[in-house]
Amino acid sequence: MKAMSHWYSSSILWSVIAAILALAQVILGILVFILPWISSKRIITYELRASEPLIRAPADVDPGLQVAHHGKTLINPHIIIVWLAYRGRKDLPSSAFDQGAPLVVDVGIEITALVRKDFRPGALPIPKVEINGTALEIGPSLLRKKLEMEFFVLADGPDVSLDVVAPLADIKVRPQKQEEEKRKVRSTLLSVSGWACVAFIVWWIIEDPAGAAHIVHNIGAFLAGAANGFSHFVDSL
Repeated sequence: MKAMSHWYSSSILWSVIAAILALAQVILGILVFILPWISSKRIITYELRASEPLIRAPADVDPGLQVAHHGKTLINPHIIIVWLAYRGRKDLPSSAFDQGAPLVVDVGIEITALVRKDFRPGALPIPKVEINGTALEIGPSLLRKKLEMEFFVLADGPDVSLDVVAPLADIKVRPQKQEEEKRKVRSTLLSVSGWACVAFIVWWIIEDPAGAAHIVHNIGAFLAGAANGFSHFVDSL
């Protein structure tokens, strides 16, 4: 029983545990900044921003009123707004498109016209976009890093079913909502883990201030040495 008590109350043991947790806290703090950068290196996200009737007319308006586009009559014209973003750290060259196949944005309903397209930032060259039935075909073109694309599509009806296919190697395609949920979960887990480490370290400092001071000194010395070594390495390049 004495041995067990001595093992449990050993200041060396708790110093080692606290040092590990302190290092874990530093790593978690770094990951909070690094993970979003890593996870966003090759991702295309997309979102249906709107599907709205082109004309909002009262029910008693003359039923003979028609809307036409280049001679084609539209029974129930709608404007569909689709948003995409490429979150790569580097520009994506046109050669990355597999066998020259385009990025396909299918809205699930026949497209009458692409009435507007916005690219942010608007750096040249602007990706080429063509209509093919129910889909917009983008590229193959150079996609600038952090590129956002927004398309205003005219279609005859509101029945949108958005799907995006990217013939690009190592590119993840996700709905924007799904990507936001993943980031929230990741951020919450990191935050909870970090605060748990902080709480334990605070408790340990209160229980064993001398041991805490010793470990903090050693960690500081280690980090200072590592920074100094890195500085010398950079200077030698």
